[in-house]
Amino acid sequence: MTTPPNPPQPPNGSGNPYGPPPQAPQPPGQPGYGSGQPGYSQPHGPSQSGYGQAAGGPAPGYGPPQSPYGSSQPGSGQGQPAYGQATPYDQGQSPYGQPQYGAPAPYESGSSKSGRRGLLIVGGIVGSLLLVGGGIFAAVAFLGSSGPHPYEALPASSFAYAEIDFDPESDQKTAYLGLKDQLTDIFDADEDFELFESVSEALGDDLDYATDVEPWIGDRIGLSAITDDESVDGFIAYLAYQVDDADALAKVRENFDVTTLLFEDYLVIASEERDELLPDDGFTDVLADKENFKSDLGSLDGNTIASGWVDLTVVNEFSDEILSDTTLQEDIGPIDELNVTGRIVAGVHLNSSYVQAQMKYLDIGGGGIEADFDLHSDGVADLLRNAPADSGIAVAVGGIDDVINEAIAEIPEEQIAEFREMMASLSNELGLSQNFLDPETISGLVGTTTGFTFSFEGGNFFAVDGDESLISQIMTTMSEVGMDESVSVSSEDGTVAVKFGTPGSGPLSDRAEFEDALHDLDAAHFGMFVDPGAMDEYSDEDFGVMGLTGKANGDSGDLTLRWVLP
Repeated sequence: MTTPPNPPQPPNGSGNPYGPPPQAPQPPGQPGYGSGQPGYSQPHGPSQSGYGQAAGGPAPGYGPPQSPYGSSQPGSGQGQPAYGQATPYDQGQSPYGQPQYGAPAPYESGSSKSGRRGLLIVGGIVGSLLLVGGGIFAAVAFLGSSGPHPYEALPASSFAYAEIDFDPESDQKTAYLGLKDQLTDIFDADEDFELFESVSEALGDDLDYATDVEPWIGDRIGLSAITDDESVDGFIAYLAYQVDDADALAKVRENFDVTTLLFEDYLVIASEERDELLPDDGFTDVLADKENFKSDLGSLDGNTIASGWVDLTVVNEFSDEILSDTTLQEDIGPIDELNVTGRIVAGVHLNSSYVQAQMKYLDIGGGGIEADFDLHSDGVADLLRNAPADSGIAVAVGGIDDVINEAIAEIPEEQIAEFREMMASLSNELGLSQNFLDPETISGLVGTTTGFTFSFEGGNFFAVDGDESLISQIMTTMSEVGMDESVSVSSEDGTVAVKFGTPGSGPLSDRAEFEDALHDLDAAHFGMFVDPGAMDEYSDEDFGVMGLTGKANGDSGDLTLRWVLP
């Protein structure tokens, strides 16, 4: 590992003039955005050999350089941007105008530049992920190196991970070439946009990307976070850059403002300067070996250019704070213990005609989370396929009646009594005798599968196995009290249809984009088709269509969003 060179002394021995005092701890799951990290004095003495050895030490070869961080963290995790990166010290001096040796350090004076640096890094990461989601990156990026993923170079104790991969599988490269022109036209984007440039700011404020970073950086970057009791934020963030040219890195490494570790073809930095955070020989246990991690990533449908993962058990490490939060307890109900389980995994996949973002939740439970309800797929695909072809929005959900009825049944009577009285009063005023909180009435109103469509000319409401008599009675009553009279109720093959206005005829499935927009529709428990152009009759721009499908099976489920380009 290597440390930064001795910086110039600040005027008058003053403290860091840049950053605000360290910020309050972030909640778990937030990877250190903009956190203000305290600095740490670098022990005096020569550092070991490594790329671009810091001034004052020998500078041979590129064996693993010694780190002032070290790491007590067992295992590896994906490199994460150094959110709130603290400036490293050498003999008590800082490249950001930290006080001279013997003067108060920033953790003593409350001054740090890391907050501003963290915000820059976070902004770059978020922007990068959004742009990758749209597929905007230079084709030349696909010509880079392959090799290990960032999760092979970071600690297994990581509870969160994200990766951007510009050297994905061949199908992703081919798909990108089919989307590139459309995406750059839609977003008016620069095809030569350097996605990693903003992320590299974590290495130093005064670096020139073209000379200090671009010559050595590879095509993958990763970030991760671990919990840490010593950090003011409660966690440490890691950022790992793939190294494509080790010799080029060795020439510029001494220019970096932060301590770095070279491990498994990645240059790794941490969000705080502590000896134990970056061990000289790398992490003994890495995230790739963590239980469920790789299988969770593998559960995503299709190869990806960006991915993320979160272990929700991290919440249990903050149980004392959460259980003592009376406001939270009032909002979600009393909780004696958390015992949260489960993971969330997400990824961005490219096809020659669409961009796909998918999220899956796995084995969710504990902490008052109710994940024992199930939706179903019966009738969902049929409702969407037979919706009017001019629909701007078409939605179908299977089993929403059971979800509503179960939710009502779990509400204590003293909490729902007032609402029950209000609904009974409304029914009497409308001349209806039904109890609208009765399970049979709810199922009769929304059916076992529910759908609706909307267009400029009108819309439809569908209730599979709905009660046509009940729905007709309600529509008639609503018309009598002033609702638009252009409403009709009909029933065919057990599906009640309420038509508003003059919606077009179908079917929606005749549209060329329909099947591409709705992932695994026949197995979906819910689905939505959206045509932005059909919702703005005065717009002459074509942004394509979007589709959303998903499943909910108790403690596990998925959600897939697709954008089909025009």
